[in-house]
Amino acid sequence: MKKFYLVLTLLLSTIVVQAQTVERGDFLFNAGVGIGNSKSVKPNFVPVAASIMYVVKDNLFDSRSALSIGPYVNYYGAKHSINNVDHNMSNFVFGLRGTSHYNAFGKFDLYTGLFAGYEKAYYSNKIDDKQSKGIDENNGEFVVAAYVGARYFFSKHFAAFAELGYGVSTAELGLTISL
Repeated sequence: MKKFYLVLTLLLSTIVVQAQTVERGDFLFNAGVGIGNSKSVKPNFVPVAASIMYVVKDNLFDSRSALSIGPYVNYYGAKHSINNVDHNMSNFVFGLRGTSHYNAFGKFDLYTGLFAGYEKAYYSNKIDDKQSKGIDENNGEFVVAAYVGARYFFSKHFAAFAELGYGVSTAELGLTISL
């Protein structure tokens, strides 16, 4: 029984006494797929997203927190037909993100942040094999939004993440490579 408690104590101490998951100077390269389309059109392939986070400050609030900044891009396309009219849509989101990281326990990086960028959407219709420019809605808008996420580091340089917030999807799942 003493061996069991010793092993349990050692395991718990390795979970609690982990090094910070992200540190100043780290580059985090993220690639993800969207889940839960935030638009009313069903995409013809899974929405994709990519971002880079550069950690600019350690000890943001305490020894387990950090701050990162970096670019973000997200895309999806959709196509559907109703009454011999083909509707096409492309949606791009790109901008900068500022992220506050917190290593609450173990190999988990909990984070939240703000996004500021631009969303560009393009719509077109094709009626009976003829391209219609009449309903050509080529529009865009400046966007500010918030997001939250969690990242689990399998090793110092490889992680998986889940994120909720702004983009062409309600949620994102993906992988991270840290350098």
